Amino acid sequence: MTLQNDSGTSKADVKRRTEDKVKDIKQKIKDLTRILETLEHLVAACDGHGPVSECPILEALAFPDDKEPEHHHHHGMGGTDHEGHGT
Repeated sequence: MTLQNDSGTSKADVKRRTEDKVKDIKQKIKDLTRILETLEHLVAACDGHGPVSECPILEALAFPDDKEPEHHHHHGMGGTDHEGHGT
């Protein structure tokens, strides 16, 4: 750690930097958790069958936040029944 060799560094400086690093790591964990939950939702929405043009994962990635074009509503982020119809 470069702070060890800096005679002008106090224990308070080291603690503050460590607290900042903890805060950064916690934010990254929150962000990664949100991404993981989104991906898990997308995996659950896909039955893995049919043409790629009807892939709910690709649709969600192409139109984040459900901002799909008006003419393109067959899957979205919602669930599907066994025949591929929105629920």
